[in-house]
Amino acid sequence: MDFPHEWNFSKAGLIALCPDGESAVDSALNELKEWGYLEIEVKMPNENPTGRIQTVYKFYEYSAKYTSIPLSYTTL
Repeated sequence: MDFPHEWNFSKAGLIALCPDGESAVDSALNELKEWGYLEIEVKMPNENPTGRIQTVYKFYEYSAKYTSIPLSYTTL
């Protein structure tokens, strides 16, 4: 959440930043996915203009698993 909105996330970039290496990044991503803070979408070549397989990571500030947390607030 600290990176600018236009920052392009890549798994290789995170691995380069993480001193613990690829297994630590994989573990963190899997945990975020398990708890509902990350969705991973794989786009096939016919689904994007580059014609290549693309992985899209969608991070959430609130868990998508738990609906008891309000996603917006209304003030009176």
